[in-house]
Amino acid sequence: MKMMVINFLTLAGLLLLSPSCKKSQPNSFESSVSATVNGQAWHNSSCTSCIGGFTGIVLSYESNTVVLTAEMKTSSNDTFMDLVIKQVSGPGQYIISDSNYADFRTSSGIIIINYKTDVSHTGIVNITRFDTVNHIISGTFQFDGANQANSADVTHVTSGSFAVSYPLP
Repeated sequence: MKMMVINFLTLAGLLLLSPSCKKSQPNSFESSVSATVNGQAWHNSSCTSCIGGFTGIVLSYESNTVVLTAEMKTSSNDTFMDLVIKQVSGPGQYIISDSNYADFRTSSGIIIINYKTDVSHTGIVNITRFDTVNHIISGTFQFDGANQANSADVTHVTSGSFAVSYPLP
């Protein structure tokens, strides 16, 4: 009985001392994506290594292609931002239009509006850190995306930045 009490107190003490966002690796960091969308701040950060936590940011790097998706939820809608850049081999400037592309999606209920780059609405991604040892990619971006249902409706994404870790493929 005394041993059960000691075990219980030890477990309770460990739970009380544990942070709510427990890192699974000592080298983990908080991923983030931010930008200004039509003059309004847009930001998402997450504990990508939190045990049981939802990140809202996903980055993959396979076959020299970077795919970054970030989500921001508010009480009235959900917004998503995607960057897809092909032929990435290191830091550098990458033009986004139709092959390499970016999009910004907004959803409120069943209505989804998708603003995407194309040959007339372009942008730039500058990858400033391309760390294949620690699996971190960071940089800046900006783009104009046209509403896929009405090309005269354009969303301007400026002052974008990202610092995201990615898992092994």
